[in-house]
Amino acid sequence: MNKNPVQIIWWTIFTILLITGYSIKPRILEDIQLITAFGYDYIDDMYVKGTAVTPISSNEETAPPKNSYFSAKGHTSKNIRQIIQSESPKTLMIGRADVVLYNKELAEHGIGFYIKTLSRDPEIGRNIYLAVVDGSVEKMLKKNYTVSETPSRYLSDLFNSNMNQNLPKTNLHSFLNTYKEEGQDPIMPLLDNYQNKIRIKGVALFKKDKYAGSVSEEDSFLFKTVYENFENGLHEIKLKDGSFLTIENLDSKVKYQMTGGDFSKAEVQISMKGRVADAGRVTFNNPNALHAVEKDFSEDSSKRLNKMIRKFQNLEVDPLSLGEKMRSKTRHFDFKEWKEKYPKMDITVKMDVELSQSGIVD
Repeated sequence: MNKNPVQIIWWTIFTILLITGYSIKPRILEDIQLITAFGYDYIDDMYVKGTAVTPISSNEETAPPKNSYFSAKGHTSKNIRQIIQSESPKTLMIGRADVVLYNKELAEHGIGFYIKTLSRDPEIGRNIYLAVVDGSVEKMLKKNYTVSETPSRYLSDLFNSNMNQNLPKTNLHSFLNTYKEEGQDPIMPLLDNYQNKIRIKGVALFKKDKYAGSVSEEDSFLFKTVYENFENGLHEIKLKDGSFLTIENLDSKVKYQMTGGDFSKAEVQISMKGRVADAGRVTFNNPNALHAVEKDFSEDSSKRLNKMIRKFQNLEVDPLSLGEKMRSKTRHFDFKEWKEKYPKMDITVKMDVELSQSGIVD
């Protein structure tokens, strides 16, 4: 087939421009300063305060890196980065940031603007961790911690280890997915400082881009069971006789069943297989003792989960994406109608627990 000469010329020019015009801008490590953690504190309706952490390598090979800090107040995140750049002798790069923090007061006013700016930055990866701080972000990032060399490493390791246990998995990518779509609301870890350490205080709940409430650290395990399928994790329970024992989750799966075309009912079924990790003072001489623990754990967890769901409905937040699940099963779904009915919807959670005797010594 003969090609049009004009097309040949056009494609030749396009190819040349593509090859010659595309080049990677070199970055010399000695000329840049990498931001590994960044955070924002609310000042007023006009200003926020931004704090950046950058590690500085020591001349001694065995010496750990030192931390350098930059803080500035501005109207926008880009404005803040411009101001702190004016104080840095090297070009600041945010592409290596592991964590971005928002103080609780700022989150209550809404962080949608900052999230959108972050998502549009080509340097930022989608797996970066986000979190809400109950207190000052600046103080948290500028504090020296003996458990880790840098605050950013401390925080990223803290999130990674706990998300493999009792904390729901979340990052910038998952936050954006739930923030942009109707019928679901995002979550973040909730942090504070406790005895010179950073502590996961629970899970921050958002109504779109605004902080609306939280799930306590004590209930984060149960929240994770209704939020996602997972393995691992430990949970302490109190039995009816007043004794305590710790259950290790071996495998937990959650299923949702939406019934009623008028958004009237939803049933959530959680099936967990676990083992008694620490029996405390509880003995298992009686063959029925383990079954009694299973029953107590199932009933107590179901009761607490149903109470948690009522809290979500009262706050009018949907961290479990029930609206999206209902939309996927309903023709001509009306989100406006859903929002009106969600707070009064009949939602029932039931957990069934099966425990093994592995690790139990009578």
